[in-house]
Amino acid sequence: MKLIVATDKTGGIAKGGKIPWSCPEDMDFFKTMTIGNEVIMGGNTFNTFKNPLPFRKNYILTQSNELIYSGIVNTKDVIEFASFERLFKSGEFSCSWVIGGGQVYAASLPYITEAYVSVVKGDYECDLFFPKFPPTFIEVSQIKLSENCVVHKYLNWTYLAEPHKIKLIEKIQSVLSVQPLKSASL
Repeated sequence: MKLIVATDKTGGIAKGGKIPWSCPEDMDFFKTMTIGNEVIMGGNTFNTFKNPLPFRKNYILTQSNELIYSGIVNTKDVIEFASFERLFKSGEFSCSWVIGGGQVYAASLPYITEAYVSVVKGDYECDLFFPKFPPTFIEVSQIKLSENCVVHKYLNWTYLAEPHKIKLIEKIQSVLSVQPLKSASL
């Protein structure tokens, strides 16, 4: 699974149940990344949209049986959703994205292979925050969407195949001008 989120400079993602900023470039980025794929969100996040996101399969993690709409699948928790993830990996579905909110982000982090975090300039005095990444996540690139928004791409080291880990280590060494360790001759 992948994750996509926008935060302010303090890691805030919402204030009073709403995103307190407007960043059209980030909304375009979100649409480009998620369209044609599956999106996973909590019930409160779904309620901010009012309808299923078009051209995506919508999964809602909720305890409520009231969120019944055409075009969405309700599931009770991330563990249950993770069993759906096996279907996605089979090729029947192309990709799945966790899109919020705070509890869903926190519960899904162990299953996330890559994450895209848009950071919007400013402190919007949010009351809901994105959780801290576990140490297995490493930042691999940045995409400047505008003067006010930069996307940071992270990979979960746990899910990288060995050849990818070696290439990443070599890239980090070259960027940091670190020489590979050599065995000492006695």
